[in-house]
Amino acid sequence: MIRELIAGGAAVYLVIALTEGILTGSVLYQAGAIAALLVLLGALLFGREEPLHRAEQALLWCTVLAIAGYALVRIGGVF
Repeated sequence: MIRELIAGGAAVYLVIALTEGILTGSVLYQAGAIAALLVLLGALLFGREEPLHRAEQALLWCTVLAIAGYALVRIGGVF
């Protein structure tokens, strides 16, 4: 059920991104990139379990490292 909800949310976001891309020409490339990313993630989502698990782990570690990097930059007084 979670996969179906994620796919539904991605489809809605895809429609919104493409509509914005059509209505606002300046974000057309960004909307196209988002559409391509959603299609790629959809292929991972409905594939086998192992690639999905690896992608989830990679995204989790990217998030953890981004938060740690932000904390270090914040401590350093950059922001």
